[in-house]
Amino acid sequence: IETKLQHLKDDWEVREFTLGPFKGRGDIILKSDKTSDLLSSIEDSQLQLTMALSNRFSTAFRKEIQSWISKLGVIQDHIEELLQVQHLWVYMEAIFSGSSDIARELPAEVKRFANIDRQWLKIMHAVALTPNVVKMCCHDDMLANLLPHLKTYLEICQKSLSGYLEAKRCAFSRFYFVSDSQLLEILGQAADPTSIQAHLLSISSNIFAVEFSRTSAVLPSMLAMISAEGERVQFTRSVIVSPEIVEWLNRLIAEMQMTVKDVVRTMVTDLQAHLSNNLTLE
Repeated sequence: IETKLQHLKDDWEVREFTLGPFKGRGDIILKSDKTSDLLSSIEDSQLQLTMALSNRFSTAFRKEIQSWISKLGVIQDHIEELLQVQHLWVYMEAIFSGSSDIARELPAEVKRFANIDRQWLKIMHAVALTPNVVKMCCHDDMLANLLPHLKTYLEICQKSLSGYLEAKRCAFSRFYFVSDSQLLEILGQAADPTSIQAHLLSISSNIFAVEFSRTSAVLPSMLAMISAEGERVQFTRSVIVSPEIVEWLNRLIAEMQMTVKDVVRTMVTDLQAHLSNNLTLE
């Protein structure tokens, strides 16, 4: 029992967190594979300690075994919470750092996330300075003090973001056909109207691409639609792109429907004229 306990202590006294790079901002996230190994090692060590504690000869080591069971429990809780916060932070970072539309419509949440971002960097810099798992989780109160608050604030941001996405879906109902991540990508690239090309099939029956006017204007017009089969149909009226993506997407769908009606109406007229000419010739 004493030998196994000493081996376990020696093992955990040298265990360290491993950080990885993130978007050129430095090593500010936990490497998933190394962190998963840590969690697996915790479970193995907890099993060994539980077995040792149930041994009838463990009386002399009971207090130390219980202490390590408690330490490993604290370490496990902190690592799991770190991963939860990291997952939310990475998701939110991509959203709040890349979309001017979100910054304009959710200024309070952008400000809140900026504070969350600073606190996350503070934690990661502390982990980099003290990578030892036991020291960071058991001898420093930073994780215990900051992680619950960061998780709460991130969940508030996520709730506000869900409300924002729901408002966009209400304004353009075809957004209900795309996932949250895809919708955020669309909104995040709203400053570049041509970026919608990759998502057109998700919000329309068969518009594969649209043809933009070749002008030097910041916001061009859409002149025609192209199907997945390569058929090009000129719009009856060009669709003017405006700064608000929901507005011009609604105009695009309305013009698509109107143009199809006009094409069908023209076809019927031409067909009637063709049949009439054939009857006259006969």
